[in-house]
Amino acid sequence: MAKIDPEQEKEPQAAEDPGNTPVVIRQYRDMPEAMTDRMILEASGIDCYLYDENMVRLDWLWSNLLGGLKLVVRQSDAEDAERALNSKPGEKFEVEGVGEYEQERCPECGSNDVSCNELMKRIAGAGLLLALPIAIHQKGWNCHSCGHTWAIAEDGKSATSAK
Repeated sequence: MAKIDPEQEKEPQAAEDPGNTPVVIRQYRDMPEAMTDRMILEASGIDCYLYDENMVRLDWLWSNLLGGLKLVVRQSDAEDAERALNSKPGEKFEVEGVGEYEQERCPECGSNDVSCNELMKRIAGAGLLLALPIAIHQKGWNCHSCGHTWAIAEDGKSATSAK
């Protein structure tokens, strides 16, 4: 009977690709920011997943216990993923059926962290407390960086500044 060498008995193992190793690139306490970053990476064509996503969905209080949600990518994609997450959104982009859209900027500080307000929430909220259906509309832009407000022109862009 021929003796079999134990080293020859083992099947040859395929060398693991070190670029395929999963790497945690970001951690999040809350779900919305984690989901947004995951969608950014998926739109960029980078495979990723949120580790502990299901546990946090079951009970968000577990997020702190588990160390938060972890955004995981392949090691070979980590640099591209960081670049995609750190990139600033474009100021102009094409909207199907509308044409080119340019992000509004605050005339005071130049920030693009602005939103269009159509409903005066304070007055409408007071109407809810009094059980009155009050909806007062005041169209205008609001800067979240400096608090400046200004009117909306007919084209939806800024008109004259109003403080």
